[in-house]
Amino acid sequence: SELSIDELFQAAAKIAHDHSRFYLVFPSFLNLELMQSARTHGWWCAEEIEVRNKEHQNPKRTLWKWVRTWVQTEKSILVVHHADGKKTEEYLKMVSPFLR
Repeated sequence: SELSIDELFQAAAKIAHDHSRFYLVFPSFLNLELMQSARTHGWWCAEEIEVRNKEHQNPKRTLWKWVRTWVQTEKSILVVHHADGKKTEEYLKMVSPFLR
């Protein structure tokens, strides 16, 4: 069924241990709410990847890796399409395991 963001982090925290990792994909407009809820329930952002359809567009989705101990957040941008509409090598490399 549906969980709120807060319920999602709370449930993950209940089953997590010190070395747990928690991965999420969410619409980018929810980034602030995710960050606040994560901290409330003891999660730290280890990796944040902004997914942009084209290089100069705003991100539509953000990929997150959450952990239970503080780490420096690694931030990056994943561009899906070149200006000519072709998919980028970086994107194809990321999704290739799912396209077989």
